[in-house]
Amino acid sequence: VGTVLFLASDASRMLTAQMLIVDGGVL
Repeated sequence: VGTVLFLASDASRMLTAQMLIVDGGVL
């Protein structure tokens, strides 16, 4: 379960970062 939570949080972190980049107009 710990690994699943870690992967999920890592994926959501990457998704959030990408959304911020797109929202900021960098991409």
